[in-house]
Amino acid sequence: MNQSEEIHDSSLSTDVSCLEQSLSRINFGTCKHIHDLPYSILLKIFSYLTVEDRVLDACLVSKYWYQICFDGKFWQKIDFEDRKAVSDDILEKSARHSDNVTNLSLLDCGSTLVTPKGIIRFSELCPNLQELDLKNAMQGHVGDDAIDVIASNCTKLRHLNVDTHQLTDEALKSFAKHLPDLEHLNINQNRTITDDGVIPLVKHCKKLKELIMSQIPGVTGKSITALGEREKKNPVMEKLNIAITGVVSKDIIPLKYVTNLTFLDLTRCRGLCYEHLVHVLTSCRKLKIFHATSVDLFDDKCVELAVKNLKNLGFVYFGSMKITDVGMDYLAKYGKNLYKINVPYTGVTHKGAENVCKNLPKLRHVGMTRCDSADEDELELLVQRYPHISFSTFRQDAKRMLMRAGKWHEDEVGIVTKELIMQKLCGSPPPPRRKPRRLIGTGGKIEYITIKM
Repeated sequence: MNQSEEIHDSSLSTDVSCLEQSLSRINFGTCKHIHDLPYSILLKIFSYLTVEDRVLDACLVSKYWYQICFDGKFWQKIDFEDRKAVSDDILEKSARHSDNVTNLSLLDCGSTLVTPKGIIRFSELCPNLQELDLKNAMQGHVGDDAIDVIASNCTKLRHLNVDTHQLTDEALKSFAKHLPDLEHLNINQNRTITDDGVIPLVKHCKKLKELIMSQIPGVTGKSITALGEREKKNPVMEKLNIAITGVVSKDIIPLKYVTNLTFLDLTRCRGLCYEHLVHVLTSCRKLKIFHATSVDLFDDKCVELAVKNLKNLGFVYFGSMKITDVGMDYLAKYGKNLYKINVPYTGVTHKGAENVCKNLPKLRHVGMTRCDSADEDELELLVQRYPHISFSTFRQDAKRMLMRAGKWHEDEVGIVTKELIMQKLCGSPPPPRRKPRRLIGTGGKIEYITIKM
């Protein structure tokens, strides 16, 4: 388990002033042992501990401490992210620890022991579930039938991630029917979904403010039109990802009504051009993050349009497009809130990179992978001159890869050259990777296990 499993319930707030106020009402003259403190105070104290501290050490002190450590209020948010050993049985036992589980994350578990039946059983035991993350939760897929049961059991769901589960329009119709409070939905890579599922979802889930649906070719301008019609009356949508869908340039015009957008991804929107983009970027002025990668007609003029109209813009990803140093000049002049700029596979040179580094005080990252017009030696000089900014270039990316492999130490500084990279690659093999594992009942002692490569 990790720190994200820490309790967030307001009744167990670890706010110092709140705890001091509670303690001020206790007569410590009569308290000779920690067990003399009220149970509610002990819960507050134990909430300072990490989950590992509670379940691997503190719970072993006594039966009373075990009871405190496994109190249901500590198990309202269950995070099994990247836990390969999770099973249906563990899910059910976790659900029974609390009568008010609100969050479950199975992100990247990839477990062979988790099945749709297990998740359905969990949903039966946790009708108050509000957040559910099933991305890469199991070796197989959840499927429409299981999703329908889960949605009908947990009608209070607000956050749902069902990325890559081979869902169809029937699943979205189920969401539209059972989840009126749904606010955040990720349906990426469910490639059989079409407008027939998205349109009822948009119409009936009126609180939906984040919709991530990239790599779904069946989503077209019909869905965007339905979204625009909804937003005319009550604009709530804040994040929209329609990358690599069936949406073409003229289809984005209704997005001018989605005026609360802060995030928009139009990657590979076919034919995206200034003529249609102007409707969106002059209306959606709250945009902070804008991606428009791999669009042939997106050029420096489009960059100017974006950065002049979007004063809150903080992160742009303009890759594989007809952008040059002229576009970087616009970013440097008008993008005073930019903290991250990615322009890989473009015509930008080291001079354009230097301009944004020099003029944007909030800038912390510049991505220039395969900007072949840039001088690599000059980019390395920029790395040295602006240490507060991370750069993504061939040499810097190679250095980070070698650091992860244990062939480059963090304390090695200086100019990165191709010769140095090759020397590191051809040198002695990296030391074996070792994974830390906490020992039970030792107060936090760690042992390291060698990982087989």
